[in-house]
Amino acid sequence: MWRAQGRRGMALAAALLTVGAAYQALGPRLVARDPGQVFRSSGWKSAHPAGEEERVRHVVEAFFTGFNTMVLEGEGPWVKDRCGALGPLYKPFCFEGSAAGYLPRGYFRWGYGVARAEEALGSMDPDHRLLHYVGLGVWGGLRDGYGHEAASRIADEIRDRRHRSLVWNGFGFARAALRQEEGEPASGLAPCRKLDTEDGLPCAHGYGRGLWFRYLGDEESGLLACGPAADPLSDACITGIGLASAFVRPDRLDRVLETGERLAPMQREAFLRGARAALLVRHQSDAHFLETSIGTLAPPRRDEVRQLLATALACYRNTIERATFYDDFMACR
Repeated sequence: MWRAQGRRGMALAAALLTVGAAYQALGPRLVARDPGQVFRSSGWKSAHPAGEEERVRHVVEAFFTGFNTMVLEGEGPWVKDRCGALGPLYKPFCFEGSAAGYLPRGYFRWGYGVARAEEALGSMDPDHRLLHYVGLGVWGGLRDGYGHEAASRIADEIRDRRHRSLVWNGFGFARAALRQEEGEPASGLAPCRKLDTEDGLPCAHGYGRGLWFRYLGDEESGLLACGPAADPLSDACITGIGLASAFVRPDRLDRVLETGERLAPMQREAFLRGARAALLVRHQSDAHFLETSIGTLAPPRRDEVRQLLATALACYRNTIERATFYDDFMACR
């Protein structure tokens, strides 16, 4: 009898090991995303021929290159090499995607929780630190039914409290851009309205960034989806549209300025606030690429962009050591 029980126990243990091995081997492939499928099923559209569909497609491919590499292979040279190979225009999206893939990697491997994420991502890629926090929030926004709880848990566990709000920025982006039912004008900024003001504003920044993608660079349609000026989150949403406009098009910054000039003064300031944030992150990602792009502009556009960048860099220096860094930087002029 004891031998029979022993054999059954050994068989059970072997079965569990087999299941565990299969889970570790096949599980990540269930989480990985096909960029083409994401693009096809997104419901993104534009009322005007903005001419950005191909670029957005490449952005999606870059983001999910980072995401899938992290989920399937983990942090290390794989992510850095593949993101770097995409070139300066697209590599920031890849690194943001790799951060979004960090926590789901932990479903299948030990040691990939929030507690280790900041140090691990920073060691792997110190030039995109701000995007790491955004990427962690994107994963929260992708969660079905548990998005707010997931993002809140991530934000509460962030050790560097200066960057906590960036998690909510990523959450808002995912809700507007990657969840079709929540990025439509009828739903408005609903995912951000469930939050208090401290978290609702960065969420609205991310939501506006997501709207830029949803409308494929058609800023006018995105601005309408931000809601009326009386809406307390509208300005923050417009800031997000300005951020995406400049971040996706660092080599076409004249078009960003032209969009800003078509807006009413208060909207213009909110839009350019986002553009300044985008220039900061682009400068951290690849200062030479950004400077070269700015240098191709004709005066006075070149001088206008350089002033926006100078303001962004000065604001960053003056606010980065504060616990309220994110809010203070976004409000800085």
